[in-house]
Amino acid sequence: MIINKMTFKEIVEARRSTRKFDTEHAFKHETVEKALRLALLSPNSSNLQTWEFYRVKSEDKLKLLSDACLNQGAARTASEMVVFVSRQDLWKRRANWNAQQIKNKIGERTELSKREKRGIHYYESMMKLFYDNSLWPLNSIIRQLVLAWRVVNGKPMMRFTRRNDSKVVSNKSLAIAAQTFMLAMKDQDYDTCPMEGFDSVWVRKILNLPKSADVSIIVACGKGLPEGVTNERLRLPYEEVVFEV
Repeated sequence: MIINKMTFKEIVEARRSTRKFDTEHAFKHETVEKALRLALLSPNSSNLQTWEFYRVKSEDKLKLLSDACLNQGAARTASEMVVFVSRQDLWKRRANWNAQQIKNKIGERTELSKREKRGIHYYESMMKLFYDNSLWPLNSIIRQLVLAWRVVNGKPMMRFTRRNDSKVVSNKSLAIAAQTFMLAMKDQDYDTCPMEGFDSVWVRKILNLPKSADVSIIVACGKGLPEGVTNERLRLPYEEVVFEV
């Protein structure tokens, strides 16, 4: 039996934010796992992977999460919801993991390539410069001094001096992962709706998350109903937002 699969272009064009799902549909929960496994392959800053994905499947938790999502239609009718959480507070653990992966490849070898030395230095030293806020505001002052030295010497430098800069970077990576997830769900003939309208404090309590966890995006999943797409997709003209320089 030949199954007609959509092209990537067709998947992107077919994906819509669906605000009402079929609650009678026998939802295949394994599709969420498949989509999340693909989301894990998404590009992310420095491969730190400062993210966690929480699948909400039980009726009780779905009801609680729906309340936290302001009872949006997508949340009320979702067969499953995935909460994309930024864990920039885990930067040190993830940086050490990356450094260890390099060391594992080196093994017993004593001669290290420049690339290997640079990689270990990056994760064991440079990450501390950008992500460590344990001695705030001293950390910011050190970053500003490094930035000033680079600027004086005519060299570019990441303007990574504020406490929340790592939070912004982590959420950028999460947005990419969420898009990968939604496209992967559409490829399996399921629909999604990314939601930003929620009470993050409530969500943290429902999922028993620490205060350092930042709830970034909640994606409702299910079999979309035609009335779940309430309007045509409107986008600004290509020429208005794309510039060649």
